[in-house]
Amino acid sequence: MMENFERFEARDSNEKNYKIILKYGKSLETPKWKDFKGVYSSDEMRKDLTYINSIIKKIEKQRDDLSPSEKEIDEENRKRAMCLEIVLTDQIYDGNWFGEEAMTSKTHKYDDIANGVDMIVEFDKEEPERVALTVDASTASDKHVIEKKIRRNMEKLKNRNCLQEIKYFKSQISDANGRYHKGSLRDLIPVVVGANKGNINKLFEIFSELKFLEENKNETTKTRRGELRRELAEDSIQGIFLKEIKLQLETYIRIIGGQDEKVLKKCGSLLKIIDEVIDEKERDGIFNREKIPQDQTLDNIKHVCKDLE
Repeated sequence: MMENFERFEARDSNEKNYKIILKYGKSLETPKWKDFKGVYSSDEMRKDLTYINSIIKKIEKQRDDLSPSEKEIDEENRKRAMCLEIVLTDQIYDGNWFGEEAMTSKTHKYDDIANGVDMIVEFDKEEPERVALTVDASTASDKHVIEKKIRRNMEKLKNRNCLQEIKYFKSQISDANGRYHKGSLRDLIPVVVGANKGNINKLFEIFSELKFLEENKNETTKTRRGELRRELAEDSIQGIFLKEIKLQLETYIRIIGGQDEKVLKKCGSLLKIIDEVIDEKERDGIFNREKIPQDQTLDNIKHVCKDLE
């Protein structure tokens, strides 16, 4: 380990990795209430703030009722989920994990709490309608947890009135007139991505070392920082995430069939994009779809998709 990296002791220390990643996450752009002045009235935004505060109080009350050991597990799970969301948001953009045309947006506090959406991934395509996914970054590999999430997403797609929507959205992609959309975004396609504990811990170690060195940068760490950026950009964990999205989109298409042409078209457009990204990454030698690392979350998503059909 490098001399100036001595303070970053015990790379297997999850808590230290969480601390660095969560600190970096605060620097990522997140939509604020003030960004939507002129889009929504002050009264409407005050009502939304009151609503999510009531949800927060209920969540806090539920946590207060947990035993000390349950609280410890809950806190660990929340930190891991937040860290995975931060790494995904960063690397989909900086590492081109979902292709060069993918742009990520963290969601506004309202949509995170009221609509359960952590992240939006848009694709800069010349399409009549915006092509976007909502991504649930899951650190739980348990099949029952994965199944519950995917079944819930499937029900949203089968019931048009329940399709995923976010209210406070700031696009990272301009339209033909150079304007960036602000406001609601409807009819989004939801997917779940995740990886097992071992693969995620390895990812967190690489990412936290990079962010530590970037924060304490000097000439002696320049080479190491470059190595870590390349390591992240080429990390085969992106193959796990892409395969998981592909499996879910294919399942949506097979199950929905001709029931809803609009949803079918959106899923088809997204599947085409994901297939192109996978093909490109295979050509570049980043990963081989037949040799994606063994991962329990990916296996469980395969099983759940098969069971749904």
